[in-house]
Amino acid sequence: MTVIKRNGTEVPYDTNKVSVAIYKAMVEMYGDKADKELANCYASFITSYIKHTIKSEKISVEQIQDIVEKVLMES
Repeated sequence: MTVIKRNGTEVPYDTNKVSVAIYKAMVEMYGDKADKELANCYASFITSYIKHTIKSEKISVEQIQDIVEKVLMES
């Protein structure tokens, strides 16, 4: 899968980048109680969700961000 960045460049999808972004958000909210393993679990779930729901081989950063927000708010 390919991610279309905000500047229009295309890069391969990387679950680790999603995990890092989730972890950073957790640190902002929970400080020392942020959990990297939980961030990894969310990232894996989100990756699976994207693969099963997005019909295109390309996805924008904004779409990924919207999905992450939706998943985190529903959990």
